Amino acid sequence: MLVNSTLRLEANKQTINHAAVWSTGQTTQTSATVTVVSHKNKIYLITNAHAVVNATYLKIKFDKSSAQVPVRACWIDPVMDLAILETTNEEDKAHIESKTTALEIETDFQSKGTEVNAYGYPTGGTSLSFTKGHISRTQMSTIVLSDLTGITVQTSAPINPGNSGGPITIKDSETGVEKCIGIVTQGTASLSSVGYFIPAITVVKTIDAYRKFGKLKEAGFIDFVTVPDLSFKWQALKNPALRASLGLKDTSKELTGIYVTGVPRSSCAYDILKKGDIILRMDEHLIQADGNVEVDELENSIHFRYLIQRKEYGSKLNLVVLRKQLKIESVNEGEKELENPKECSNVSTFGEDDTELCELTLSVILNRQLGRQRLLGFKEDKPIKYHIQPAGKDGAFVFTQCTTAMIEGYTTRYNAGGTVIIDNSKRPPMFNDFETLARSKDLGEVVVLHSILTSEETDGYDNFALTSGASCVSDRVVRVNGQPIRFLADLVIALQMDPTKPGKVEFDNGKILCIAPVSDQETKNRVQTKYQIAFFTSKKLADNLIPMDQSAHTPLFEEIKRDGITLKKLPTLFKEVKVDLEEGEKGKEKENSHSFP
Repeated sequence: MLVNSTLRLEANKQTINHAAVWSTGQTTQTSATVTVVSHKNKIYLITNAHAVVNATYLKIKFDKSSAQVPVRACWIDPVMDLAILETTNEEDKAHIESKTTALEIETDFQSKGTEVNAYGYPTGGTSLSFTKGHISRTQMSTIVLSDLTGITVQTSAPINPGNSGGPITIKDSETGVEKCIGIVTQGTASLSSVGYFIPAITVVKTIDAYRKFGKLKEAGFIDFVTVPDLSFKWQALKNPALRASLGLKDTSKELTGIYVTGVPRSSCAYDILKKGDIILRMDEHLIQADGNVEVDELENSIHFRYLIQRKEYGSKLNLVVLRKQLKIESVNEGEKELENPKECSNVSTFGEDDTELCELTLSVILNRQLGRQRLLGFKEDKPIKYHIQPAGKDGAFVFTQCTTAMIEGYTTRYNAGGTVIIDNSKRPPMFNDFETLARSKDLGEVVVLHSILTSEETDGYDNFALTSGASCVSDRVVRVNGQPIRFLADLVIALQMDPTKPGKVEFDNGKILCIAPVSDQETKNRVQTKYQIAFFTSKKLADNLIPMDQSAHTPLFEEIKRDGITLKKLPTLFKEVKVDLEEGEKGKEKENSHSFP
């Protein structure tokens, strides 16, 4: 039993009140497991992100001991559902290090059938327990917290509530010492007797990201760094007629290549990959026609996105593609690193329009993170950014940033004999459009009218508010007083320019709302008393309205340079930062300096 390597985590959490976003919800208590690991001669406390998100107080306990140590989450990656904890003082840190034995991390993938142990503190008890099972398969599957696809390993070892964050281990065949090959994560509700864990390769990437960028987070420039992403739409090329129409001549039974159907502007491959390209290889790995690849470390083929997520964030990915080009075209794209095109043995010439398929080698810098282009964020229930605009004598309009967690509040799930039934009957129609939106230079947050605090001056806007549910007739806010709304902060600034005049709010579906100016100086006090409002603008939003003093961070910039990260690269590496780090030493604030969730 790994008594000294596995700790119990207890969390006090503040739920979010989605009905009255300016007030807090109920306080709840949850438990999970913490794994003590060693990486590069340092000890780290690892658990799941879903175990610590929105926690107001965290503490860890040792097995069969009343001793407890307060901790805080110093790094949370909601995409991969991993978090790193640390003590709040050096004395507690020394206490933990003296009482624990850190597990060595084994990053090699294990073959199917390998026996594993799953450790944790199941809900309902306080003692460490473990179960045995075997490796079932390694695959790309949905991480429950973020609803994004990541590298996961399936095991037959029973995983119980409370085991989240616990280690999956194997025994060294020579020494008998147990090594950590992954961290338990949430399973899919519709699957019973199936356990999943995040493989050690991802755990190590998370630790390395914290080591490299933790000080940027501490300074408030970023919230986290996760695995890289290469965004493009694609289609399988398994149909013989389709392949023939594209000019592919298949000389073997093993069909290769996938067809690019689109590349979003937010992708790191925008203007490098093109619609109509046929991707043959990624870093020398042949892409099968169904989108899978074979890699040495795995027994079975796996989705090509595995190749992207196992790479370092900011590293280079090489692609070999077929592209339809004019025969006389000369390719010299500079930074895109295209090699001279050449006619391939498995392609045919399109003589009728004087074009042919040519093989090109492209290089893409993976400077986009998985899920970062999501306007609605992730499923973690973080405090909602809001602004309450008083109107008339004692009314107000409540505007919020729409999030995935908020949308989830309008969905009900029922578990019927292992089958999950989803009821979306209460969802506002606009949500269907929101989920297709992507982050761009013109759109950083989805801003909605959440609720109306009724009065004579706010009456007449029936079903405009999000709280109307399926009857809601409004849409996202696109302009206020003629000013485009990219962030919720833009709305606040536009409404507060001249509070003595009415505010005109325009929605994406053409509807209009007019906010009456306050009747007197006591309007705000009356609204505050009537609805028990502590703050009219949420703290995170209010902080964004205050310019950041970058001069205070000059020592941090110098340290970043010493670590080998040039300031020139940082703006492309971190599109989510509050300020332009390249101009940090000059104290120049970025024009749109709002931070992302």
